[in-house]
Amino acid sequence: MTPYSSGGSNVGLFQHVTLGWNDPHAGTGPAARGGSAPAIGDRVVVYSNSVVAGAVTLGARSIVGANCYVDRAVPAGTVVPGPRGSPPPASPCSSDFR
Repeated sequence: MTPYSSGGSNVGLFQHVTLGWNDPHAGTGPAARGGSAPAIGDRVVVYSNSVVAGAVTLGARSIVGANCYVDRAVPAGTVVPGPRGSPPPASPCSSDFR
């Protein structure tokens, strides 16, 4: 986990999760567009072997499935299944997710 990431409360990160930061001196990627590291909301769970890369926000109560590569913002209450990590159009988490 990069020291530049920010995390909310009650965040669950399983083994081999990478929260990636883009070097602002490299001149490419999200850092060159004004961002650098992921921001994790409250009560987010990121399962094993997932990568959250660049200046993306994982909204509160979102879930990132195993083996995902997330390079876009994830709205609050969204489940991100599958290895490509694209949030489906409408698959909110249960409102009582703990």
